[in-house]
Amino acid sequence: MDTAVATFNIPFEALLQAAQKLSVEQKTLLARSLCLPVCYWGPTRSELLAELQSLRLAKAFDHVESLRNKFGVQIDYSPKADELLAELRKISEAWEAELGEFFGNSH
Repeated sequence: MDTAVATFNIPFEALLQAAQKLSVEQKTLLARSLCLPVCYWGPTRSELLAELQSLRLAKAFDHVESLRNKFGVQIDYSPKADELLAELRKISEAWEAELGEFFGNSH
């Protein structure tokens, strides 16, 4: 099989300048095509999602205990209305006091 190979006489600096203008994806493809371990950007989001999906399909997580709410501080996020209003008043009074100190209590 006869394959024609085009050769170009481009200064190395011009080649580097052109490569700098490439997007991250294009730089990654260029590095891979040159078979150089230049920089590894890690797996892409789509690669990670595909791996997660394949692990889920393989039932890799079926016997794994969830760690959700195991280590964090348990917080009740449903305060009563009067408690919420009291907290908001306290915050606004502190804010007004700080503004009063900043403006010399003239406001």
